[in-house]
Amino acid sequence: MSETVAQIEGRSASLPPLTAGQGVDPRDTVRRGLLADPEVRERAGLISASIDQIAIERSALFPQLSLGVVGGVGTAGAGDAQLQLSGRQLLFDFGGTERAIEAADIDLQVQYQRFQSQVDTSITTVLLVYREIAMLEELVAVKAAQVQAMRDLHRTIADRIEIGAQPLPDLLEVNGRIERAEFELLDARLELTELRDRLQRLAQTSQGGVIPDFPASCRAEAGATDELIIARLEHASAQLALQEAERAVYPGISLNPLGRIGIGSGGVSTGMNVNVETSLFEGGAIRARINQAQNRLRSAEAAQETEERNMRLDDRRLDRQIASLREKQAMLARQIQLQTATRDLYRSQYIDLGSRQITDLLDAEETLYDRQIELIEVKFELQEYLVQCAERSGTLRDILNLTQSQLYGFPLTTDGF
Repeated sequence: MSETVAQIEGRSASLPPLTAGQGVDPRDTVRRGLLADPEVRERAGLISASIDQIAIERSALFPQLSLGVVGGVGTAGAGDAQLQLSGRQLLFDFGGTERAIEAADIDLQVQYQRFQSQVDTSITTVLLVYREIAMLEELVAVKAAQVQAMRDLHRTIADRIEIGAQPLPDLLEVNGRIERAEFELLDARLELTELRDRLQRLAQTSQGGVIPDFPASCRAEAGATDELIIARLEHASAQLALQEAERAVYPGISLNPLGRIGIGSGGVSTGMNVNVETSLFEGGAIRARINQAQNRLRSAEAAQETEERNMRLDDRRLDRQIASLREKQAMLARQIQLQTATRDLYRSQYIDLGSRQITDLLDAEETLYDRQIELIEVKFELQEYLVQCAERSGTLRDILNLTQSQLYGFPLTTDGF
């Protein structure tokens, strides 16, 4: 058993299986989402396949035994049909088997890292849909309040028209604004319904809500993002592949015990052969494999360099976005206070003094509600970036108390092996 397999199985044995929560809070919703996500299950299956591949590669170190019937003609032929029991024990192959085992172990680490990355992606998706539903509920409430405010204004103007205090065109202008606000409210309600259906598909619930406050640290705790860790592992795998291709012409030495029973004659013969085998010529395939491995290594080096550069750039980009959104949030809060005072002043000037046009009042009213909507959207966008930071830094599962569980037999720890 490889060290990686032992660590995974040892850790998993001490952790209970992940179970679906019964509540509607974000943690329980995430748990249901993970259990329902087919991509997470697929990644778990690929880990199992990699573990089996290690066992397949390790089998070359142990004795092989086969049984068959052989027969032939000619001076080198086996003669009459015979029942043959043959074995094989590898003695030496210049590290070829060990390299194959190590390559399979690296592939297991890659698959386990991708499993964890897919778990984080699934969590992020469910969390953001869960939070976006709450955001849309706030938007619907604001848009409904805007429609109601317009209708109240409509009734006020209609009453004043009856006594000749306001002109009829003002009422028509308000009607047009009400129609537009109702149309936007209808769109928001439809979007909310569709998003609830999406969460129902993801996590068997349609109820959204608030999510935990995640820290603003976007730096990966291990000093590398999932993508960079995978790129480094694939670089190590490419190095092994090149070593194997360059040493393909080295011979392999094995012992081959042999036993034969002549069919019909009953005669038994035994022997022991020493087999030294190497590839001398394969029609250019040996050189082509070396070239292929060299190209793969260069590609892996480029991918690793790219991920290292992207990690640094993305760190700065996320920091900028979070700082900008927090500043926007404070600015919008101030603008809402100012716009509320402006709207109240315009309403007084229009209704009480008659010194303000209806369009001025309606524009001020719409601007106030637009700023409220923008503030709701900015708050959601800020939380969206903070969730991405938690995913990127490797703390997402820990914050949601998922690291003390295993899923499909594999631990949901934040530390890789």
